[in-house]
Amino acid sequence: MRKFHLFKLAVVFIILNSLFLISGCSSSNDNNAIADVVIQLTTDGTTAYPVDQMTVSIMAPDGSVLTGVTDTNGVATITVSGPGDYDVVSVTGVDATSLAQGSTTGREFVKSNPLANPYPYLTYPISGVTVTVTDPGYNYNANITVPSINEITVLEVASATSDTYGHIDVTAGTSAFAGRLMLSNLVFGSNGGPPEASIGILSSDPNGNKLVLYQDTTTALTGGNFYGGLSLTSTSIGSISYLLAGPVYFEAPGTGSGDWALGYNLSVASADLVTRAGLGGANATLNSPDFNGGTGNFVFQIRQTIGNNAPYVYSCDYRIFQFTQF
Repeated sequence: MRKFHLFKLAVVFIILNSLFLISGCSSSNDNNAIADVVIQLTTDGTTAYPVDQMTVSIMAPDGSVLTGVTDTNGVATITVSGPGDYDVVSVTGVDATSLAQGSTTGREFVKSNPLANPYPYLTYPISGVTVTVTDPGYNYNANITVPSINEITVLEVASATSDTYGHIDVTAGTSAFAGRLMLSNLVFGSNGGPPEASIGILSSDPNGNKLVLYQDTTTALTGGNFYGGLSLTSTSIGSISYLLAGPVYFEAPGTGSGDWALGYNLSVASADLVTRAGLGGANATLNSPDFNGGTGNFVFQIRQTIGNNAPYVYSCDYRIFQFTQF
């Protein structure tokens, strides 16, 4: 009986020892083990930038891209399945273009001056940041530096129809604001016209600076002038040809002492642009500091330019966005 009892003990010892060895191998060599790559947005490499809803993308060793979304502390946590080097490749905001009126979830990077275009700046590439994962069950942290970020508020989403003499006046916001205007579905002269018309985009400049776009009897928009300075000096933006290919964009970013950019025909092979820098750069006759927001102030207007106030009706759809820097 003693020998049989010793035999059973030996068998139990062997089984337990085998389980221990198997468990030990699994914890150190399992390629499906889970760890977290934790990315902190910063302004300078060390100072946390607490901006939420930014998507951080990393590239796994097999070339696949994994993503995480930042919380209110500017931290994105991305779960990975195995060891290796994970490269941080980009940070992307939230496009507010199609969001509902009142939304504040849009996120864009602040553009540098001079302004190159009026379109959303959504993705910032990251290079030179690699997170090396070695063991499961741990967090692997890295800081990345990103440019300043704007919160995008959708101030207005609406349609406007003129009175019978072609007058449209649109207000937005509670005061002057940096942002973007989008105009689409422009209709000039629904009663058999059209006579020529103009679209005026007004700035907050105390001199009444504004960009005026002109429509003629055959095409949507053919040219325009920027009026600015004490004497509202007129500067031609040249001949343009808007093909009704998507919205007309105008951005006044609130930086660069009145920088601005106009863009149109974005959905064709090569979009057309007009920028303040292209017309001569920063000076009192070309500046558009902010949109002319607030009660009684007009963001944009549409008017007949000829036709002796003939009864033609104009209409358009518009979206107005406000930028607020985090």
